[in-house]
Amino acid sequence: MKSLKKRKKSGEKAAEGGVFSNVPSVVELVSPDGFLVDRDYVQVGKRYYRMYAVSDYPQSLYIGWLEEVKQLGNVDISVHVFPGEPRDVVNQLTRRITQYRAQYMLDEESGNMYDLGVLRRAVQDLETLREDIQMNRDRLYYVTLVVAVSALSPEELEKSSRLLEGVLAGRSVRARRAFLRQDQAYRSLVPVGDNRYGDCARNFNNGAAVALFPFASPEFSHKKGIPLGVNLFTGSPVIFDNFIGPPVLTNMNVGIFAQAGAGKSFLKKLLVLRGVLLGIKSAMIDVEGEDVLLTEKAGGTVVRIKVDGRHVINPFDLEGEEGEDGAEVDILQKVNEVKNLVGMIVEGVARDRLTAVEMSVIEEAVQEEYACRGISKDPDSLYEEDDGRGGEFYIGRRKKEMPTLSSFAERLAGKKDGERIAVILKPFLRGGTLGIFDGQSNVNLKEAPLVCFDISDIKDEFLRTYAMYVVTGWIWEKFVKKNPSAKKRIVVDEAWMFMKYRDTAQFLENLSRRVRKRNASLTVASQSFIEFSNSQEGRAVLTNAATVFLMRQAPTDIENVQEVFRLSAGQRDFLLSCGVGEALLMAGRNATALKVVASDYEKKLISTDPNRG
Repeated sequence: MKSLKKRKKSGEKAAEGGVFSNVPSVVELVSPDGFLVDRDYVQVGKRYYRMYAVSDYPQSLYIGWLEEVKQLGNVDISVHVFPGEPRDVVNQLTRRITQYRAQYMLDEESGNMYDLGVLRRAVQDLETLREDIQMNRDRLYYVTLVVAVSALSPEELEKSSRLLEGVLAGRSVRARRAFLRQDQAYRSLVPVGDNRYGDCARNFNNGAAVALFPFASPEFSHKKGIPLGVNLFTGSPVIFDNFIGPPVLTNMNVGIFAQAGAGKSFLKKLLVLRGVLLGIKSAMIDVEGEDVLLTEKAGGTVVRIKVDGRHVINPFDLEGEEGEDGAEVDILQKVNEVKNLVGMIVEGVARDRLTAVEMSVIEEAVQEEYACRGISKDPDSLYEEDDGRGGEFYIGRRKKEMPTLSSFAERLAGKKDGERIAVILKPFLRGGTLGIFDGQSNVNLKEAPLVCFDISDIKDEFLRTYAMYVVTGWIWEKFVKKNPSAKKRIVVDEAWMFMKYRDTAQFLENLSRRVRKRNASLTVASQSFIEFSNSQEGRAVLTNAATVFLMRQAPTDIENVQEVFRLSAGQRDFLLSCGVGEALLMAGRNATALKVVASDYEKKLISTDPNRG
């Protein structure tokens, strides 16, 4: 009977409140299903949060110092700023200055010199701050910074937490997990202006407080370019344009490094394929024969380099180019390239180095080869009038025949100190077992948007490196030098092979410096990071790459990778545990983690996984 009366009374009260008394409030609408507090994380609804309170900061702060933290995506930052009363602040500063001065005097009298410098600087800094506050040039604030990382599972939360801790440590920021105080820290995080973690506040002046505000976007994406995939933490698209230019990127070069099976080749081919759609012409050196299908489907040209093959490219080919004093033929640069080529052959075959006299003889022979054909710095000297005796009809001028390895070796044999080199070159001449590059070039690139130089039939490692060197140099002459206004990309896979020989390593380093002025990008990819970075030339190539993609790394390589790129502990852990197709993108001053995404049609063209259905 009593319960019936209670229900009747509650119904009467609800009726008195009107129809709006039963409408959900704003708090009820935004509240999660539940709130579970653990020792070092909280679960809000279906999402897990780990709260951090920042206790130590760098000595000096700058605008955007938290940018890398915000770029992680699944991180929330709450900043509580309370202005101090100037009079109280001045009094506190005066007391602290007095304490430091007294301690300084005591230490000086007792002969304890260890902390004198620290105390002297502290007094100077506090006196400067006190004067600025007294003159109304500055103010003091009490700042509490709470950071939260979130995930959909405890395992993912742990992984993201390590990444966050590494990024903060790299900024000299010490953040403590709010152990047994996760609920207080969470209430300090939500935007209700309630600071439950005020005991962790630190003193900031105007400049330091301003540096906390988010002036920059936490996302990484260029205004236009190639869509690569999605930000691994935010899910937003990542648009990449390595031709964007300064101040965003200082050059167009790209490096891709990963262990086998991490998705390096997939990313490389996706860059090329989508770049072709944007008008970026690409030339690829295909070591494994995995780029042929992609090239053919994209309407490109496949050049197969092999012993007794029909395609020949001549390492002595020359093209004119625009220089500082107008169009010219850079014969001296070609002389250096030939010296490097011969030096690599001698080192690889004879396990020896060229002497100073032999290098001088080689230089003399190369210059004589061009001079006897009337080729000089003048671009017109590369052409001759057609006399009709060649059996083919030309309108106007035609290109002169260039020197070949055979004519070069013959000239060396006739010189006093060139006989040894001429003998070593015999297997590389037409009819020899390695004579794949002796003869006039018969490859015509025309206007192909994509060219693939397939060297997969060459199995010997030295001969493969030799082929990569010659092909890369030929691409420079026939592909890069032409159409300076057109965007071009040179893709060198397994670039670590260049680092095995001093001359080829120097060539790749030189190429990485020169391509920028020709509106070209040198894109190097490698599985063996240690072999690539252990040489001085390899590190120079990395220095000249404004963009680097780091995918999953082998434990044997991670130390070198961390040292070269100055990675934080969190970034290191990410590279050891990330999945296939995930990468750390470092472009200029920006860094973000991304997941490479391709359409089903692109996957059919690109994927090299034999188990893929």
